[in-house]
Amino acid sequence: MIFSAVLLMASCSEVESPQGDASPKLRSASSLCGGLLGEKGSGALEELTGINQFVDLFGYSPDAAAEGLKKQLEEKWKPRDPREPLESGEMFSWGSFNLCTPSVRKEGVAKDFISLDVSWSNSATIDELRKGRESSAVDKDDSRTDFQAFSIGPDVYGELKESGFYLYFECAVPGASPEQEENLPLRARLSDQWTDKGERATPARYSRILMPAARATAKALGCTNALELPVDATPKPSA
Repeated sequence: MIFSAVLLMASCSEVESPQGDASPKLRSASSLCGGLLGEKGSGALEELTGINQFVDLFGYSPDAAAEGLKKQLEEKWKPRDPREPLESGEMFSWGSFNLCTPSVRKEGVAKDFISLDVSWSNSATIDELRKGRESSAVDKDDSRTDFQAFSIGPDVYGELKESGFYLYFECAVPGASPEQEENLPLRARLSDQWTDKGERATPARYSRILMPAARATAKALGCTNALELPVDATPKPSA
């Protein structure tokens, strides 16, 4: 059984957030966010945006994000169906942690940006994606037209919605509360607010940009299950 959680933005009081650069400088894609994107992610970001110089807006390091995610596990909560009413003292939401926001500026204001963040996931979402992967074309539910579901290797589920591109995978966190399942669903999200991208916005490019952030977070969390988080894999539409 996988947990249910609804996502909210994380409070800066939980983990001290890095300070932004008062005079941000242009950086290459490969140097953004401490080199978080790697070669494949950097290349995909340049292909998506059509440029190779960005402003590096501040965010959490993968280690700091993992610290915040682990703190959330220490708070009182229990598995639940999001459709059921809350009980007294039950935690209903998790915060998300921004890792990287490549952007461009015009007259000192961020004009276009790509935002990468991580958080614990909603179990209903990952269960639905798993069901879609395992169902046949005959059993496919065509009533959902607001998103596209993908498989990315054996362990990762992808989702493309109007609000962005999402990756979901299970992460067994050492030292988690005995009341919690071992494999916790983690979500990585790419929010695309780049206005001039056209047909360059593809699930494959999104996945190559986002997967390095997901991998870095999983490594910082110390996920004990043997995960395959492939940067090069092409998202395969679910049946």
